[in-house]
Amino acid sequence: MTGHTEFALLAEIAGLVEKYGPDAFEHLAQKISSPEFSEALSSILSAFVRQARGEGLERRVGSPREQIPKSLRPSLVALEKTDPERSRLLLGFHDRLLGGRSLPRLRDIRTFVSDVGLPLINITSRQKAIAPLIKRLQALPLEELKSALSKVDSLAPASDRTLEGWSKIILTKGRSEK
Repeated sequence: MTGHTEFALLAEIAGLVEKYGPDAFEHLAQKISSPEFSEALSSILSAFVRQARGEGLERRVGSPREQIPKSLRPSLVALEKTDPERSRLLLGFHDRLLGGRSLPRLRDIRTFVSDVGLPLINITSRQKAIAPLIKRLQALPLEELKSALSKVDSLAPASDRTLEGWSKIILTKGRSEK
């Protein structure tokens, strides 16, 4: 990158001061002076660059879980050096998403994004929505992140529409009428 491009990028980042407030930027400026934070930031930015260039993608074999970018999880792990609580929250949520234990349908993810007030994710598959969702959550202030993740459990479907769920309804209906 040339000096001009780097300054243009910094100017765009500075434009986010309205969204996050001057205190967040002051805190970030203090953290950047730490060698550990600078190293972690460099690692994260490199991971984003590799992902943008299409590098680090796993081969498209096996289950859909194996078809996700490798660079997302390592960037969340690297975040532990600078922000352990955020890293823990995001890694746990990321793993629950991949395992299908949280927001099991694309519709659930879209509802969650809308309820939390995040920008819409314009993706047609649940698997492809996970990385953008995690990245948008990562950008939130810690308290907003905690609040957003606390809403995940409240979005669980109220009715069980699986075969097992219907079986329970049918079997218990006859018993309750007697």
